[in-house]
This record gives sequence, C-alpha cells and structure tokens, in this order.
Amino acid sequence: MKESKGSFKLLLLASLATVFINIIPQGKLLLYPFNLFVTYVHETCHALAGWLTLGSVSGMTINPDTSGVTYVLGGSAIVTYSAGYLGSTIFGALLLILCHKEESAKRILAFLAVAVLGVTVFFIGVGYTAFFLTIVLTSIGLLLFAKPDMSQSLKVALSTGGVATFFTLIAFLAITNNLFGWIAGLTLTAVLFLAAKFLPARGAHFFLSFLAIQSCLNALVDIKTLWFISAASSTHSDAQGMFMATGIPAIFWASFWGFISLVILTGALFMHHRAATKGKILAK
Repeated sequence: MKESKGSFKLLLLASLATVFINIIPQGKLLLYPFNLFVTYVHETCHALAGWLTLGSVSGMTINPDTSGVTYVLGGSAIVTYSAGYLGSTIFGALLLILCHKEESAKRILAFLAVAVLGVTVFFIGVGYTAFFLTIVLTSIGLLLFAKPDMSQSLKVALSTGGVATFFTLIAFLAITNNLFGWIAGLTLTAVLFLAAKFLPARGAHFFLSFLAIQSCLNALVDIKTLWFISAASSTHSDAQGMFMATGIPAIFWASFWGFISLVILTGALFMHHRAATKGKILAK
C-alpha cells in the first residue's frame, strides 16, 4: 500500500491554514462546524464510557455555543467524567496517526459520516423517542421507494403518516431543546459524506488533515478553558463532577487531563511523522 509522500507537509499546511483562519476577521466562524464536530466527539466519548461501564444513556444535547450534555445513568462516574476530554484527545491523536495515508482518507471520512449519523439518531434527544420516530420515518420512506407499484390510496396513507411523523419528530426535538443538535448532526453527516464522495484524493487528504488538527487543537483549548473555570469557580463541569466523585479538587483533574493530553498528542505527532517518513523511504 503506497504511503503519501507529502503527508507531514500537508499536516503543516493544515496547521498554517488554521492559524490564518484564526487571524482574519470573522475567521472563527469558519471553524464553527469543526468546533461542533469536536463537541460531538466529546459527548460521544461520555456516552460510550457510560455504556462500557454498564451504565445507560438516556439522551444527549448539543447547544449552539458548542457546549453539550450527555445523560448517563449508572456506570463508573470516574471513567465517564474522564472520557470526555481524554476521549477527544485520543480521537484527535488517532486521526493524526491515520491521516498519513492519502488513499485511506475517503474511507475515514465516510466512516466518520456514518458515526456522526449514528450518534445523532441514537443519542440526540431525551430517551429513545426520537430514535423510534426516526425508525418509523425511515421505514415509511424505504417502503415508498421499494414499492412504487403500490395502490394510490396506500401511497397517500403512507405519505400522510410520513409527514405526520416528521412534524412530530421536529416538535419533539424542539420541545426537548434538541432540534439544534439534530440539525447540526445531519449537517455534519452530509458534509463528511460529500467530502468523502466528491473531493479528489488529495483534497480529501487535506480535509482529513485539517479535521485532525482541529480535533487536537480543540481538545487542548477545551482543557485550557476547563482549567481556568476550575481555578476560578465551582461551575459545573467534568472536573467538578470528578471532585464530587473523588473528593480531589477539580483543578487537579483539569491539570492531569491536560498533561495526559499533551503526552498523547506529542506521541501521535511523532508517530505520524515517522510513518510519513517511512513512506518516503519505501517509495524511493
């Protein structure tokens, strides 16, 4: 399998693009979708940690300010609280390591699209009501598509039921304050899928490299913000939750997670560089 020769240079280019976007007027608005994506990763890590420690997930909320909440019942509080920031860091590190191969970029983007869609369908909303309504709506759509020769009256009945289900889903999400998260999740899914489908291989590789850089930077920036919040107040946060679970001050957990994240990302950057360099040597 051919390694991408310019992988590390492409990563540096993605980093420079990030710096440039941050210094231009309103540039941070361009990074907003990537910030939302990292929020999805953060909250998904909480949900997975809850599941893996035999807890249950009753819902997830994504807010316009890129904050989020995952409702986990039971499981290990220590693992679940730690999973958000450390999980985001590990995810960013994995993207760094994986994005050194140009030919795999499209497959990774397609996988991420499916993953974001899965999170949106399974977790966004309170309980499993949104999931059930989505299944009903999808089933109606598939039935109408697969059976074009059905009677007109049945088509009308199914179409009416589909419209009613759709508006019920929208109303439910709006009432439970999850409509934004649902729309954002579907939008991110579409963007990732379109990038995987229509970008040329080099373009997909750059997009994935840029996404990896954003994931890593956002993980570090979020921990920095957490550190200042933990040092200045007792505002509810993952670190404050750890304090309540262990009795160890929130500032310790923010510092500890920050240190571990730096170690993980430094190691990932080294592995990415080594893999890209190895690719160059093998290609000669």
